[in-house]
Amino acid sequence: MTKDKANRYLSAILTTAADVEPLYTGESVYMLGIGATIDEWTILKQIMQGSGLATFEGNAVRLTDAGRAMASKIAAFVAS
Repeated sequence: MTKDKANRYLSAILTTAADVEPLYTGESVYMLGIGATIDEWTILKQIMQGSGLATFEGNAVRLTDAGRAMASKIAAFVAS
């Protein structure tokens, strides 16, 4: 997976997760929604956890404050 592809996937995941809060969506929904393979999802999950953007309890993807802030920045960029 290229850096560009990872960034596109992460942007989609973070902004979607922010849109559905306070509800939480399962990992498989995001993985299937972006068309990622299980290997790609594993990398994306590690990136989100390692950078403190999201936590994963059970299979629920939950944004942290940093993840919400990043999603907000992405949404503002897309809107401009």
